[in-house]
Parts: sequence; C-alpha cells; structure tokens
Amino acid sequence: MSDIRIRDIGEVGNYYGSIAIKDEDGALYWSIENWDGHNWVPCPKYLFDALSRHQDELDDAAKTSGTA
Repeated sequence: MSDIRIRDIGEVGNYYGSIAIKDEDGALYWSIENWDGHNWVPCPKYLFDALSRHQDELDDAAKTSGTA
C-alpha cells in the first residue's frame, strides 16, 4: 500500500484549481490542477519544502486571525 499525501498551496492557481504538492512514497511532485485533473511532475526537494513551509505560514496566520 502506498503512502500518498497531497497538499494544496495557497490560493495561486487557475479556474480549475491551485498549486498542489504530492509526496508519494518519498517521491516529490507538484502540479496545478487543470480541466482534466493534475499532471504531476517531479519537484525538487528544496521547492517542495519551500512550498510546504509557505503553506504552514498561511495556516498559522489564518489561525492567528481567526479565519481558519
């Protein structure tokens, strides 16, 4: 059984969806959802980590402001 974690990042995206990152058994991917779903492509670890940290900061800010 594979371990897959998908996380939407912020509100940047298009009509169909936002930027998302995926960790699938340690393999890192990113995508912007489109009309036909996600087209996952490999994501460098430094970018995956930066996007994840950015979403953590957005989540923390939302909790602080009471919008979460």
